Amino acid sequence: MDSTQVLVRAAADVLEAPAAGIARTRLAAALRDATGTDIVSRVSFTRRSVSFFVDGAPPAPPPHLLPTPADLALHPLTRFHAAVGSATPALMVDALRSGLGLLPSTRGVIERLGLSIHQLSVPLDPMSTAAPYTGWVLVSDDRISERAVETMSVFQPLLRALDRHIGALATVGETPDEVSLTPREKVVLELLADGLTAQAMASRLAVSRRTVHKHLEHLYKKLGATDRLTAVLWAQGRGWLPAPMPSGQSGSSDAHSAT
Repeated sequence: MDSTQVLVRAAADVLEAPAAGIARTRLAAALRDATGTDIVSRVSFTRRSVSFFVDGAPPAPPPHLLPTPADLALHPLTRFHAAVGSATPALMVDALRSGLGLLPSTRGVIERLGLSIHQLSVPLDPMSTAAPYTGWVLVSDDRISERAVETMSVFQPLLRALDRHIGALATVGETPDEVSLTPREKVVLELLADGLTAQAMASRLAVSRRTVHKHLEHLYKKLGATDRLTAVLWAQGRGWLPAPMPSGQSGSSDAHSAT
């Protein structure tokens, strides 16, 4: 299928999805396929908080390594959109060519996350001082084609509409009180947040690695997660786990990575 067919089919899949997380995962996969990129992330940040939904490779970093609002405010694409006063899709390489240099702090974040400078921004909401950016950021190991940029420009209105639909779907989703974890699953969730591997959890809990994987399977299913980062950030966003924010920032994060 060409990119148009991929995105049109994705729109139907999103509208039929029973939950916001499933809908966003389907859309992220379609964006990757339509543009030939490797990582797709929905990013939304204000001056005090940041929210992520990440889908793709490499494996997602621990939550405390994710960029802060201050980091994102200095990103060349954020500065570029603010400078030109436009919310049209833009490439990071074009932002750099325009004279917006890659600051040492931003370079450090990019290297820490194992990303490249081949990034495409697709804003979903108008930028403002209070909410500098909400949109999709697509990352590729190789150069992103102009055709991918054109495709995102054409489908940007549809992506905005789908994003509003997913947001509405989230408001009628399952509440924290409706999710019931066993005492052992709560312990496993805490160990996940501490960054322990399955083998380390097995040693800590004096059980087999297979048993740990079974606990993880049940935990992920209950939380609607597919990996460690999704589960931890889901719990942090609902106050089940502390949500550490570096540099004294406070807020919530929501992320997903297909691993």
